[in-house]
Amino acid sequence: MKIKTIEIENFRAFYGKHTIEVNSKNMLIYGENGSGKSSLYWAVHDFFRSAYKSEDIEFKKNEWNLLDSSPQQSKINITFDEYDKPFSFTPSEPTPQEPKFINQVGKQNPFFTYRRLLKTYIEDKNIEKRIFDLLVNDILGNIQSNDNTTLSEFWWKFTELRNKKGRLNHHDRWVQSHIKIFNEQLKDNVNKLIDITNYYLKEYFNNNITLKIETPEFKSTAKSSDDLRTEIGGQYNNAKVKIEVKLFDKTIKNYQLFLNEARLSALSISMYLASLKIVPAPEDFKILFLDDIFIGLDTANRLPLLEILKEKFLDWQIFITTYDRHWFEIAKNNISDWQTAEIYIGKKEGTNFETPIVISNSETPYQKAVKYFNKQGKSKDSIDYPATGNYLRKECENLLKEKLYGKYLLKKDKKTGETLLKKDITELFISFEKMINDLLKFRSCKHLNING
Repeated sequence: MKIKTIEIENFRAFYGKHTIEVNSKNMLIYGENGSGKSSLYWAVHDFFRSAYKSEDIEFKKNEWNLLDSSPQQSKINITFDEYDKPFSFTPSEPTPQEPKFINQVGKQNPFFTYRRLLKTYIEDKNIEKRIFDLLVNDILGNIQSNDNTTLSEFWWKFTELRNKKGRLNHHDRWVQSHIKIFNEQLKDNVNKLIDITNYYLKEYFNNNITLKIETPEFKSTAKSSDDLRTEIGGQYNNAKVKIEVKLFDKTIKNYQLFLNEARLSALSISMYLASLKIVPAPEDFKILFLDDIFIGLDTANRLPLLEILKEKFLDWQIFITTYDRHWFEIAKNNISDWQTAEIYIGKKEGTNFETPIVISNSETPYQKAVKYFNKQGKSKDSIDYPATGNYLRKECENLLKEKLYGKYLLKKDKKTGETLLKKDITELFISFEKMINDLLKFRSCKHLNING
């Protein structure tokens, strides 16, 4: 099952109603900073996350719509190819928890931004404590632990005991007795995470980095609330992992300062992608959304990421956004059967309000040229002439290829009637001479009828 269409209406940067045709494919999206890429990301993120934790997700209405004399409705609709009707997320109603896969996607949280990745290596004095918090509350937090609770939920119950007052009850004793299982599950899943992370680093990025993480062990034997507060409080304040990063088999101290950003980004991306192989994903629908995570990666480290996605995430529906036009063109040449689109800021017809405009790859170069020409309204100073001219050039090339190729380079076999490419060298010379003479006539053209 895959997403077929995404409808965004008056959400964040999107003013009015916008329909994005995904066509049950993976999707690569280009847009300059501020064009609305992240609003698309948050639309999909909030749609799924609101089904899991609606209390944590606030529907962000579009500000322009709020300024209207009669504001229109705000909503996000997503249609899946196995369902006739879309599912909705609105300011008053979170996304429904049924069918279950919607809630399960929200729980798994397979949505990544550069800022989320940055948390694994941004410099501070407490990085080992922060990595522990990330592992328990984010990266591996949704793995089932004791009594159908997740690792993050159990850790919260355990650490809440540091605030215990009064006599210990049955629930307190249960948490104390299950901390050993938490230790084992945390250690086991971190080891799985590191094995997959190191595999990605070695087989794809080939940057000679290996990662090792040792998890702490916790215990609770206190029999009074006073002792419990002291016991748990001390462990909570010192909860951290031991991190060892090696480069060419040499241990690197302060790896977040020594390694360049490309290696740090590759390390972080590998870890998060590895987590998706451990944290349970729904069987009938898997999604991965990467929003501008290539900022810290050079081209040499971007292509390996595409290879991981193509080889290890075949049954996932993948969305990638990027601000880098050059990388967008490179990526298009390294993927097949993906939907591609471009986003830029335009103006809603009949208003001065800006909103993202999505151009699908199904549109012709001429259609794209018209949209870029009208990108900022009627002001000549704000028209995107380079983009308009580029797409007009592409349209002319396509027309010339279509018209000239058939006219000068193809012929029909007199016996079979089959269309064949001319092979006789003399015949080709004559054809090329005629073609050049016809092309020279374009020098006198002042107006070109694209639709003619």
